[in-house]
Amino acid sequence: MAHRITALLTVAGVVAGTLFLAASIDAFRAGGPALWLVAGGTVFLGTVLVRVRDIRRARPRVVDGN
Repeated sequence: MAHRITALLTVAGVVAGTLFLAASIDAFRAGGPALWLVAGGTVFLGTVLVRVRDIRRARPRVVDGN
């Protein structure tokens, strides 16, 4: 059950990171500083990397017999 909750939270994090990236692009296009793009990209990349880490942890490991 805890694995499902963790998976749900990481998916929600990726969604939130995507929304923040979209908002930062919009703010940059409206004349905001380039720091918005850096911040949005950093948050998005961080949430995606956490999701990838969680997916890798959830997979069973294959052990080579040699």
